[in-house]
Amino acid sequence: MYLCKSFVLSLLISFTFASVQVSAQVKEQSFPRIVEKNGRHALLVDGQPFFILGGQAHNSSAWPGMMPQVWSAIEAMHANTLEVPIYWSR
Repeated sequence: MYLCKSFVLSLLISFTFASVQVSAQVKEQSFPRIVEKNGRHALLVDGQPFFILGGQAHNSSAWPGMMPQVWSAIEAMHANTLEVPIYWSR
């Protein structure tokens, strides 16, 4: 009986470590990254190339009161990325 309990316990520990390792690999793979192949670079998001259709908020439009207008403009452009300056004083 003791042998059976220790066997079950060791299996449980093995499955726990295996599931932690698999979930860590999945999280690592889904993290956006830049890859290089044959001298070309690509941004991968969720394992797929990500084509940036971006807009930029200018210095005066990055203030919180202006952001609703910026979001409207980005939505109208069908952009998927927004570059906003962030000031150290803020």
